[in-house]
Amino acid sequence: MRGHGRGLLARWAPELLGPTPADRLAAAEQRAADLAVRNRLARELHDAVGHALSAVTLQASAARRVLDHDPEFVREALAAIEDTTRRTVGELDAVLGVLREAGDARWRRPRPPSKPTWTACCAAPGRAACG
Repeated sequence: MRGHGRGLLARWAPELLGPTPADRLAAAEQRAADLAVRNRLARELHDAVGHALSAVTLQASAARRVLDHDPEFVREALAAIEDTTRRTVGELDAVLGVLREAGDARWRRPRPPSKPTWTACCAAPGRAACG
């Protein structure tokens, strides 16, 4: 009976006592490393979006100033704005995807089965497709 009791105690001790100090330290170090990666991605995202918004602002401002006398420049500026925003939205989606994958499960949002495109969203009557 005594031998059986020791085996039972040895089997249940980790659950009853919880993780060892080394296990807790390893888990804390892993959380810190994960947080450092997420913070780096967040800084990069901030920089990319900030740069894109600055470029779009400059293009829009220049186009507004020459709207009446240089329509070709305005077309080029609008194309540049469109390209910049499409690229930036793609980068934003990619980084947010990485952050979601790396995040705690409680912060993950389920992905919708199908996502309307930006063009469909803007073209939809009443913009109902933007949900």
